[in-house]
Amino acid sequence: MLMDTSRFLKLVQEAMEELPDEFRQALKYIHVDVEDSPDPELLERLGYGKGALLLGLYHGVPLTKRRGWSLPRMPDRIVIYKGPIEKVSSSDEEIKEKVRTTVLHEIGHLFGLDDQKLKEDGYG
Repeated sequence: MLMDTSRFLKLVQEAMEELPDEFRQALKYIHVDVEDSPDPELLERLGYGKGALLLGLYHGVPLTKRRGWSLPRMPDRIVIYKGPIEKVSSSDEEIKEKVRTTVLHEIGHLFGLDDQKLKEDGYG
């Protein structure tokens, strides 16, 4: 199922806007991007096998691991991958739900949750 890029971007924005205020405050310095698909070298570096479908990725230091005295670092970033989400979806409604779940999953990583916990909670 393919979706127009502007509509896909709007779904990501809507998922971010649905967050409670206290979570949105923590995200004010996080950049959220949409890319077509992850680079194969990135997948390899992360230990994913050939043909793996990565729907999103959090780049940064989780809030639970930050210290007030830490050296300056690059801003955190969340990437949502349009192509893989389209590939695992069979309708606009399914894309919308996958975008929402993926955004929440990646935000969970910001708050220090691992993949296992996120899957247990229905976000993975």
